[in-house]
Amino acid sequence: LAAILILVLGGGYRIEQVTVLGVHLDLGLLAVPVTAFWFLAAVNAINLLDGMDGLLGTVGLVACGALSAMAFAAGHPFAGWVAAAAAGS
Repeated sequence: LAAILILVLGGGYRIEQVTVLGVHLDLGLLAVPVTAFWFLAAVNAINLLDGMDGLLGTVGLVACGALSAMAFAAGHPFAGWVAAAAAGS
């Protein structure tokens, strides 16, 4: 939680808007707790996958490969190469 709060409060990583099925919702003051909960859920999901032999490596490869392809398609080559390097590692 401390590492996540450093990212959210100090790094400016916040989910400020959510759109679900065409409904747009501005989070306002709830942006910080929603973002912290989302990061905690993602970290916990990765932690649960880590116990299964080889599953986390495969999921990480697919996720980083997809992020790399999306970054290159969106015109962000630096982010694409970073994601490709993460996939390769």
